[in-house]
Amino acid sequence: MIMDCVLQTVVIPVLIGLLFELVVVVPLRVPVDESPVFLLYQDWALGLVFLKIWTRLVLSLPSLLQFSAWSNVH
Repeated sequence: MIMDCVLQTVVIPVLIGLLFELVVVVPLRVPVDESPVFLLYQDWALGLVFLKIWTRLVLSLPSLLQFSAWSNVH
């Protein structure tokens, strides 16, 4: 039970934020001859924001699809 809570509130947001930083931020900000510095609390916060946005989109998707299906019928 506690591990599920830790996984959802700490590990998953850190991984999402770290992935975004590695794919988007590091290639734009860090020169090729330097090594990047990762601040995990910033990665966690960024990942938490992305996770909240993703959750809202997924939860609203069925109602959006249902609305578009009804609009196509009429």
